[in-house]
Amino acid sequence: MRFPIIPIDATASTVLALLAALPLAISVFIVASGGGPARYFASQSWISLALSVGLPVLVTLLLVYFLYGGYRSSVTITEDALEFSVPVYGRSIPLDTIEPASARVVNMRTEREVQLGLRTNGLGSLGYSLGWFRLAGGGKALVALTDRSSVASLPLSDGTTVLVSLEDPAAFIQALQAARAN
Repeated sequence: MRFPIIPIDATASTVLALLAALPLAISVFIVASGGGPARYFASQSWISLALSVGLPVLVTLLLVYFLYGGYRSSVTITEDALEFSVPVYGRSIPLDTIEPASARVVNMRTEREVQLGLRTNGLGSLGYSLGWFRLAGGGKALVALTDRSSVASLPLSDGTTVLVSLEDPAAFIQALQAARAN
């Protein structure tokens, strides 16, 4: 059973698009102010060319991937796993590691125990949080958040919490509990 993650909003899309364009703009400025690519080829400074053009292109492609994934992410409940399909941080979580009795719907705008703390590895943009975060109340969390008022909180047996924004988190948790019971 597939449950789409709430798509990112216009603000988050704009911020990511601007962040994606920034490295390319910097790259163009560096190359143009330094005499252009001909200067790099003439001096055989391949490292400079790779750093000033290649690295910004890679960063831009990664940010575009995050932007695209903000509209196409989902969680799918299979017979034996929860497929977490998000950019870069996607994974298969065995159902037997999820504690369904502790799974619940949370509003992260009002509930303090599930507030995000330090981002340890991921993307934290206005209206879009993806990756690994510390929780303010302790512990770590794998998150895909686009709407903090409609979040399914799934504690795992290793102490990790999965936080994901869904249109109907209660229906998701019921389906998860039914799949875990089978």
